[in-house]
Amino acid sequence: MLSIRLIRLLQHLCHGLLVTSCLMILVLLGAIAHFYTLKLVVGNAMTLLAAYGMLGSGVLLLLIRFLPCPVCGATFVGKSEPELFTDSCKNCGRQSGDEG
Repeated sequence: MLSIRLIRLLQHLCHGLLVTSCLMILVLLGAIAHFYTLKLVVGNAMTLLAAYGMLGSGVLLLLIRFLPCPVCGATFVGKSEPELFTDSCKNCGRQSGDEG
């Protein structure tokens, strides 16, 4: 069974992958626009890392979208209007570390 802390960890991992992939894509676009030069090996590695990062974040987004809350059993991020990077359950309002 997943805990709220693990759901939050998956959300942070997904957010981190999205941000780093977008930054890599911006660096690659700068090299394409001839603002600076990148070695071919570095450019290829960054392209692969950005692609795998986007793929991984997409898989995590799909996973996060359907994870149930361990307290109430409803979808953690909300069913009708999902908020993917929320810190509390949209149904019961429980957060990581809540007691009682």
